[in-house]
Amino acid sequence: MEHVFGGQGKTNYLLHKALADIEQGAGVLFFDPVGSAADALLSRIPKHRTQDCLVVDPTDVEHPVGWNVLHNAENKPLLAAILSQTIKAIWNYDRVATPVLDRMTYNTIAALLEYPDATLLMIEPMLTDRAFRDRVLEHVRDPVLGEKWSYWSGLKDKDWQQLISSTENKAGEFSEDPRIRNIIGQRSTFDLKRMMFDRKIVLLRLPQGQLGNKTAMFGSLFLAHVQAIAYSRSVPIPFGIYIDDAYHFDTPVLRQLVSAGRRYGLSVTAANQYLAQLSQELRSSLIGNADRRVMFRTGIEDSDYLHRTIPENNTLPKMHELPLYQAMVFDGDLRRERVPLFTPGRHTRVRKVVEQSRRVYSSKRKAVEQHIAASLGGLHAGEH
Repeated sequence: MEHVFGGQGKTNYLLHKALADIEQGAGVLFFDPVGSAADALLSRIPKHRTQDCLVVDPTDVEHPVGWNVLHNAENKPLLAAILSQTIKAIWNYDRVATPVLDRMTYNTIAALLEYPDATLLMIEPMLTDRAFRDRVLEHVRDPVLGEKWSYWSGLKDKDWQQLISSTENKAGEFSEDPRIRNIIGQRSTFDLKRMMFDRKIVLLRLPQGQLGNKTAMFGSLFLAHVQAIAYSRSVPIPFGIYIDDAYHFDTPVLRQLVSAGRRYGLSVTAANQYLAQLSQELRSSLIGNADRRVMFRTGIEDSDYLHRTIPENNTLPKMHELPLYQAMVFDGDLRRERVPLFTPGRHTRVRKVVEQSRRVYSSKRKAVEQHIAASLGGLHAGEH
């Protein structure tokens, strides 16, 4: 696990390291919450790896890829648990006790995992539409899960509304943005497990300036899917995960991957600019578990803190004194390294890789919206 820190070179370093993996034929997943880094990396994709690339970009509204996290789960209870804890974090409830919300979210996802072609868009109608809920429950084979839903189905409307209120208030977030809805609400157009095994290249272009808080939501759910796949396998999946501005995706999943991902073949490289961006849990996890720390120029306060975490640090200048694109690297030994500026290729190369990804993995927006409207019985039809 590698932690990259500081605002003067972190993204540049991630690009160099991810490109090196790509050139060597490795599998790579790259999270970009700005957009420019993904474009720079796309411009340098080697020609022989063009067909290995999947670009997931919600802002490419006319060509949505299909990603149904509920499809074909290998370990359904594990996926339900990971998704429910991730959703709780996305809703900012992860640091408070919410037993009712926890129970409802987990059991709703667990039931939907039994329903053919279920998607995250169905969480809300599962709670609010009795007829739809009854159709889903016909497919539930787990007797304990079925017994819970049988009890809840017998509640009076007033008691049911009280039970689901905290979950219902948030569940609509999955469907409110058509750019996200058109990705998570259709059939999967790629098999993420297969892509990880086959060492493909997956670039998540999630510009927060255009997506707002949906950047964190989408990226965190995608990372949860990766964890569920990796943790379900008895054989590790060698796969490199690069996360720029990792604080956007600060959920239990990220903290667990930082601390234990290597056991499952996942090599996590997480970057952020300054310490105040990180929760105490993520900060401790990154500093405590990183095999390698790459620290670019920082502010004085962060520089002092980081120096205190490194033994025998008196022989090199502090991080706030470093020149641009120079870093202090600690991997047991402490040294100073210069990282050359990443030079993007031509924009025509970006276009070719994106067009190839569209041909293989995307669908036309109108067709996707028609499919979603039909699958939800008319819910959300016609919104743009």
